[in-house]
Amino acid sequence: MYLKELGKILLGSTPAQTFFENELWPLFFDHPTYFVWLNNSPFVQTKPKKYFELTKEERQSKLNIFIEMAHNQTPDASFAPGYPPKKDVIEGNPDPESVFLSWIGYGLCLGVKSGLSFQIANHDLLQEIRKGWVEYRKCIDKGLIEDKRLLSWNSHWIVRKHNFNSKKLKNQVHYIDLIFELSNLIPDNQITAHIQQIAKQNRTIGFLSIDLDSLRNKQSLELQSNIYFVLNKGVINADSIAK
Repeated sequence: MYLKELGKILLGSTPAQTFFENELWPLFFDHPTYFVWLNNSPFVQTKPKKYFELTKEERQSKLNIFIEMAHNQTPDASFAPGYPPKKDVIEGNPDPESVFLSWIGYGLCLGVKSGLSFQIANHDLLQEIRKGWVEYRKCIDKGLIEDKRLLSWNSHWIVRKHNFNSKKLKNQVHYIDLIFELSNLIPDNQITAHIQQIAKQNRTIGFLSIDLDSLRNKQSLELQSNIYFVLNKGVINADSIAK
């Protein structure tokens, strides 16, 4: 699971469960508003209450249930982002470290129009996305943006930084804008992005190697009725990724 790799790159030697409990969970779930919504996870199983009606003690109870599942069950999509649904999982040993890493990696995805996410294993970029989590919490609490839209927020944070307004935050970032900004942020000549849709049914597009140097020079782009960008395996129509 590629999400785990993002988590490993961000954390280094920090234990994933420690990071999850001390930083991710307090921001993502220990509020009446959530950062993300993973169907069937313990965090959203709140009946008869709504998730925003839970007390702090009840939210802590959800965390405890999740930790118990991570340590005692084979990972599946109900409590580990990016994993297959339970019906498709072969029973095996619990893997708590991978479960916590998958959540961390999920929080580092860059959401774009069409519901896809860019997953880029660059430490400096991942640290920058992480900084944006605190700002997302502030914007939710101020009513500037809806909750449960962290992946879209991550792209807004990278593309616009502090130049936000509520109207822009309601729209998803086009991946062309995201890639242009990445070419300014990342000094490498090329980066590899893993493209995936994480939903009820995960859909993996694959790995794309993006030529950032060509984007900086704007020599390989046609900014006409269709927008193209150069990958090391050829020129791909911007709309084709979403198909």
